[in-house]
Amino acid sequence: MKKEFFGRIIYDIALLASILFFPWWIIVMVVCVGVILYEQYIECVIAGVVIDMLYGTYLFPVIFTLSFFCIYAIFGKLKKYVRIYG
Repeated sequence: MKKEFFGRIIYDIALLASILFFPWWIIVMVVCVGVILYEQYIECVIAGVVIDMLYGTYLFPVIFTLSFFCIYAIFGKLKKYVRIYG
């Protein structure tokens, strides 16, 4: 339990660093991997809110929040049908 907890914290710090320093497509890949690796990875939706607050557009201000919520929902359903060894 402790090992998974610390790994999750380190991954969250890496997600925050990717939000601040990398382009959007790398952030999307980091979020997808996080959703696959961890149970109930709700931090991806929070990351979407942070990205929208930092880089949001006037045309559609919640694009990353909705996108990351869809990724969370779709990958959450798909994880039930795929075996992940590790």
